[in-house]
Amino acid sequence: MQMQNIDYLGITETKRKGKGEMELNEGHWLYWSGVEQEEWGAKGVGLIVKADKVKNIREERYINERLLGLNIKIDNEEGSETAAIEILQFSSSLAMISFWPT
Repeated sequence: MQMQNIDYLGITETKRKGKGEMELNEGHWLYWSGVEQEEWGAKGVGLIVKADKVKNIREERYINERLLGLNIKIDNEEGSETAAIEILQFSSSLAMISFWPT
């Protein structure tokens, strides 16, 4: 992520159970939404957030194993605003990441 200057990276097929967040290497964070604990680990979506952007997370929305959303604060020349990032997985080979001001 650092070499490519990527702040937010959507991932699919995490195969993680439950919902939550965890710190990864170099201070990056993984937010994920997966199947219920009783189910076999399959599907799942996630968003890896660059270490210096984690402080901008305002709200997490763990919808289900195919949909995850985050509200983030964005600073720009006019001040700051809130935006939403959502990752939606349609199938094992097709996903969409949406980003828009709220």
